[in-house]
Amino acid sequence: MKRVLPLIVIVAAIAGAYVYASRTPSELVLTGIVTTNDLVVSPQIGGRIQKLHVHEGDTVKAGQLVAEISPEELRAESIYATHNVEGYASQISQAQAALRLEERQIDEQIRQPHLFAQSRGHSRATERAPDHPRF
Repeated sequence: MKRVLPLIVIVAAIAGAYVYASRTPSELVLTGIVTTNDLVVSPQIGGRIQKLHVHEGDTVKAGQLVAEISPEELRAESIYATHNVEGYASQISQAQAALRLEERQIDEQIRQPHLFAQSRGHSRATERAPDHPRF
């Protein structure tokens, strides 16, 4: 009996291993890298999506409209840019007016010495010329 007991244990272990190896697995677990043909789609401009025309997993074609971006953000940015342009135009007008004033002042400063010299020469001529002739 002592010889039969180890033989029974060995046969039971072999039968258990066979049953374990031949059973069908309930779920398959694999490890590795999965490659797909998924693409990431992103807009050329940022914003909030107003309407989505496709669902996840749908097949799309080139040029197909996928989503619409809410125009409110774009309008706000457009208004902001318009106000910036108006502000810059105002600054340009002010700078041009200041430039014209500077040019006039410089022209006057250039003419003043000439006018002063001319008026001085004219006053000397009037000092020399008598107001009434002498006899």
